[in-house]
Amino acid sequence: MANEKITTKLERRRVSRCAEVPVKNLNAETLKQQLNTWLDNRTCWNHEDWLTLLGDLRERGYSDLIDTPKGQEVIGRYLEHNKKCASC
Repeated sequence: MANEKITTKLERRRVSRCAEVPVKNLNAETLKQQLNTWLDNRTCWNHEDWLTLLGDLRERGYSDLIDTPKGQEVIGRYLEHNKKCASC
């Protein structure tokens, strides 16, 4: 039960504080800026947009993060948390 609480707290952290994700040489601030720029142009997105974003991030050197389910989950949570309010 104690481990479940710790896991839940870790999952709530934002990308900039995500030390638990197995990532090598991740510049969290740069990633955060790129995600914020991506969000600036959108109020909602679909699965194709998501896959395109993952591909773009992979090409920019974030494959250690993108290629793990946990990493994708962290990015998805960051996007959902920071998206502009709008109905799709």
